Amino acid sequence: MSLSDPRWKTLLARSISEHIGNDKSTLYYVLTTPPLSSRYVVHRGFLNEQRADTPEGVEAADKGFARSDSLLTTTDIRAPKAVAIQQAQDKGGKAEGCVAWWIEGAQLQFRISGTLHLISSSNPSAPAFLAPRSSKGETFDWAAERSRIFAKLSPSLRASFARPTPGSKHPQGDVKGAGEGEAAHEVGETEWPKELPSAKEEKEADEEQKRLLALAEKNFALVVLHPTRVDVVDLARDRRSLFERSESEKDGGEWSETQLVP
Repeated sequence: MSLSDPRWKTLLARSISEHIGNDKSTLYYVLTTPPLSSRYVVHRGFLNEQRADTPEGVEAADKGFARSDSLLTTTDIRAPKAVAIQQAQDKGGKAEGCVAWWIEGAQLQFRISGTLHLISSSNPSAPAFLAPRSSKGETFDWAAERSRIFAKLSPSLRASFARPTPGSKHPQGDVKGAGEGEAAHEVGETEWPKELPSAKEEKEADEEQKRLLALAEKNFALVVLHPTRVDVVDLARDRRSLFERSESEKDGGEWSETQLVP
């Protein structure tokens, strides 16, 4: 199933592809979540989209559904941003979020606003409008999408989800350091794992690794940003465009584009 992407997504995807080789920070953007808290996160691609040897360089991960323009990043369910998003979902409201993304090589700034949705082991579901389109009216498998992204993580990042709660006091938190910067604050070896195998390698793991892998998978969550408004500033060409998604169900949430004064 194939649907055309909005121009802002095509522009963003091409900019990432062209500049990621020379600047890995191209994948980093500032994500603001309620209540007005910002941090850098890593772009994990778009919903139901994976790299492929196609003219566009990507294809649908689940062929029964279209590719999506919703952005993916990851978090630990114990992290403050995950808690805030989950609380908003539990109350039946919307968790509003915004991305500020600067791609140096392309001289492009993207400001992407929309709603945030948490996909966790305890809540592997999402509103119907968030799911990629299906020509057969099938139900999208959110648990499989979450597992797909978890499997792509590096061994060290996968292990980070088996650590104590992010932001909690370090087991050696009373150790004092000297000098400037975090590197000057040396602490001893921690007890938490440095790397964990993937699910495909789990058969060769020992019992402790299997336990930690299960813990990491439990703590892992997807954060899905469903964009409704995208402001793109092209400094190289002195142009600015505003993209807004229609809320009408008749047109499937199509995008409009308006040229703005930079």
